[in-house]
Parts: sequence; C-alpha cells; structure tokens
Amino acid sequence: MIGLFLLCALGASLLASLNIGATPLPVSAFWEALQGRGDDTVRLILWELRLPRVLLAALVGGTLACVGCAFQGLLRNPLADPYIIGVSSGAAVGAVAGVLLGWHRHGYGWAVSLAAFLT
Repeated sequence: MIGLFLLCALGASLLASLNIGATPLPVSAFWEALQGRGDDTVRLILWELRLPRVLLAALVGGTLACVGCAFQGLLRNPLADPYIIGVSSGAAVGAVAGVLLGWHRHGYGWAVSLAAFLT
C-alpha cells in the first residue's frame, strides 16, 4: 500500500515538474504537447528540454537510492554514509592535491575530479 502511494506521488511530482520552467506553459497547451499535438514551440520545450531533465532526475535519484542501500547493506551499518566511512575525506584530499599541483590552471580541471575519485 505504501509502495503504491509512493509510486503515485512520484508520478504526480514528475507531471508537476514538467510544467515548471522559465517559459510558463498553459495547462491546455501542456496536455496537447504531451499528446503530440499543438504548437511546435511548446512541443519542443516539453519533449526536448523538460522531459529529458525530469526523466534523468528520476533515474539519478533512484540510482543514488539503490547505491545508498547497497552501501549500507555491504557494510552492515544502517548509519553508513560517506562522511562516517571516510570516503568524502579521501576525496577532499585528492581534490586539494590536484588544486595544489596546479592542475586546474592548465585546463586539467577534470584531473582534480579524477584525483578526488582515485583517493
């Protein structure tokens, strides 16, 4: 029962977030664009800009939830998070080392992220 409620809440929030953006869309134009009819500009905004953003946000959120559950199950610690385990401290050391070595000044900003990931 709770799962059904959460699934309905997810669907409602996804539909609501499709209508949020810099360009306000009337509800009638929004529904017409979802059905593939209506103005080309509204369809472009909905299908090319907002829908990928919403679907990617749902995918990333679900993935982070699964990884968090796996992390806690693997360590058998319900309070396990990156700060308690020390992963975030190691990443900070790697990022600071990358900045101190000057990688960010020479167009190697990605190297700072790589150093954080490797430590």
